[in-house]
Amino acid sequence: MTQQHFISEIREKYLKARECMFTPQNSFNKLRRGTSHSISSITEDLFGCYCAEKVKKKSKSVRIFIDPPISFKGTNLKNKSGKKSLLMRPDLASGQNH
Repeated sequence: MTQQHFISEIREKYLKARECMFTPQNSFNKLRRGTSHSISSITEDLFGCYCAEKVKKKSKSVRIFIDPPISFKGTNLKNKSGKKSLLMRPDLASGQNH
């Protein structure tokens, strides 16, 4: 996937996000969205795909994780309240199998 194709795909998804997901059988002219659906998860998936295609085929041990929960249980890292272990959810993370 090229950078241009990546941007084009995001733009297409964004434009479609403005459409209602369901249309009434009697008259869809009565139904309009005021705001777009969120496309953040779709964009994360597309970016993960873009990154995966950039990884060399010989790098079979590389894995790309989309929106993974990363917990810091058993460490001193805590959330803002200081009561629970820190939990992070990056949009994308990479790791290797060992």
